[in-house]
Amino acid sequence: MNVPFNWLGEYIKISEDINTIAKYFTAIGYMQNRPVQKVKGDDVLDLEVRQNRPDCLSLVGLARELAAVMQKTLVMPQMLESLPESHGDVRVDIQDAALCYRMGTVLIEGIAIKESPKWMQDRLEACGVKVLNNIVDITNYVMIEIGLSMHAFDANAVSDHTISVREAMEGERITLFGGKKINFAQDDIILADSDGPISSTMMGGEAKSVSNSTTAIILEAAVYNQARVRRSSIRHTIRTESSTRLEKFLHPELVDIALRRAVHLVLEHAGGRITGSYDAYPALQAKKLVTLSIPHLHALTGVNIPHHTALDILNRLEIPTVELSEDQLQSEIPYFRTDLEQEADLIEEVIRIHGYDTIPEHIPTSAPPKDLQSSLFVLEEKARDIMIAFGYDEQISEPLTHEEEPHVKPVILENSLTSEKDMLRTTLDYSLIAALEMRKKYRQDEIALFEVGKIYFMAGEQYVEKRTLGGIAYGQKSYVDVKGDIEVLLERLGFVYHEDYVQMNAYDCQTHTFSINLEGLCDSAARFEQGLLSSPPSVIFHDFSFTVPEGLPVGEIIETIRQADPLVFAVKLGEMPRAQEDGTKTVFVKVTYQNPEGTLREEYVRPIKEKITKAITVLVSMMD
Repeated sequence: MNVPFNWLGEYIKISEDINTIAKYFTAIGYMQNRPVQKVKGDDVLDLEVRQNRPDCLSLVGLARELAAVMQKTLVMPQMLESLPESHGDVRVDIQDAALCYRMGTVLIEGIAIKESPKWMQDRLEACGVKVLNNIVDITNYVMIEIGLSMHAFDANAVSDHTISVREAMEGERITLFGGKKINFAQDDIILADSDGPISSTMMGGEAKSVSNSTTAIILEAAVYNQARVRRSSIRHTIRTESSTRLEKFLHPELVDIALRRAVHLVLEHAGGRITGSYDAYPALQAKKLVTLSIPHLHALTGVNIPHHTALDILNRLEIPTVELSEDQLQSEIPYFRTDLEQEADLIEEVIRIHGYDTIPEHIPTSAPPKDLQSSLFVLEEKARDIMIAFGYDEQISEPLTHEEEPHVKPVILENSLTSEKDMLRTTLDYSLIAALEMRKKYRQDEIALFEVGKIYFMAGEQYVEKRTLGGIAYGQKSYVDVKGDIEVLLERLGFVYHEDYVQMNAYDCQTHTFSINLEGLCDSAARFEQGLLSSPPSVIFHDFSFTVPEGLPVGEIIETIRQADPLVFAVKLGEMPRAQEDGTKTVFVKVTYQNPEGTLREEYVRPIKEKITKAITVLVSMMD
């Protein structure tokens, strides 16, 4: 936000130099984007304004902040005391209250189009705004001064002097100031008369704008649905001073203030007379009261600020506050502070003006915790290191996507900008497959990718998000190889392999995907503790070959073997099952026996081998 020093002095009496004023702004949270510039004979500050402070995208708003910290009086600019009640033949038609919260118009006839005063031109140019004529310059001047964008239309060009606020219809287009032509989307908010669009919310239209032959104007100010304005701005790549303000949370009260100031300047510098006005305000905004606890203020800030000091600071910020008791204050949130919602916001305002430098510093009395990270974060970092060591490359993708047939109820976006990104992902598979196909274009024969990220879905009416590790392998890695990678990964992380937390799928004959529910692992009893061993445990391996019905799942065979005896440590598929012509298949399994507590001999595991064979026989008989 460019702030001309002399212009700022219109609203607050300043005897200090520009560098002192810059320090005051810095102390209350407005940093300088660059050193002070000299423009049109005036010193110009370029201040950084936070996204939640649209009131400070105006000189009056910044002057109000400065007046509070310097304990000076804010002087509001001259404006009409009030606008006449709706009269004359000018009209506003807001077709949906969700599109526009308030629009006001004033019809002024008998004006003279000419150059604006030099002082106004110099101030606008110091703010980087191009000057045109007195009417357009006044609308821009009020926008910089008050913080609300305005438009001026040639009244004789607007059909029936009626402005409609509605959604654009398919095929509608407009030529904006500067000659840019845009085709509206149905999500765009437009201003129109009976002939069609006359303006967008981002920039006015060229056809019915003020020209040198204009003798009557309709001044318009409005507060729109800020989300719609922002989407339109992004969609049409139009970033203007107007859209920057209208895409923020503004209060409808600004419409009346901006119009009263603009009409005052028009009558003063262009002449004319008011012959009509209209105020469309579909839903009045209720006043908001917030209570501030003084003990809570002390607890959060660590500063013993007396209640009368907090009361004074809030009133200096023009936040009307009264004392309920020595421990409680009650504030009525003013129209220009749409960012104040709760007690914590008021506490922030008090300490900001009182001074962040007054917050005491204390050396901790206890030792800092050994581990500041969550167990899930540590698990993710270890998993990343292990996957990279296995030769997998990490893939990072955005969660916005489109899935044709999600396996769970997805979270659908209400305001998606494109049909390709209208939901949150329910699996990592799609992004990994897309990355795989991209790499195939570069003729890579061996591809192994993984990603650690969140997936999202609905459980009834509840939104659920889960941390997941997904992977994909293409080329020489077989199903057995990929499963082996997963088992070793889980073992090194301190978990046992379990189908409840691991899913594997074959994308095609050369490609396998997998997904590991990291949060499920952390919350489960699948973790085991690896104790220190004085000597390596003795291990014995057995290979089995079973001929079973083709419909018997391999997973059931492996789980049956795993449950056969406590000494069975690991069960792995030896190679891919082979189908036979008689409707059976041959399954090759590698079994590892281990006894961490003692010596393991062949005669100990021979009975287990018989138990495994018998268990599989029983399993096969259940298929008959």
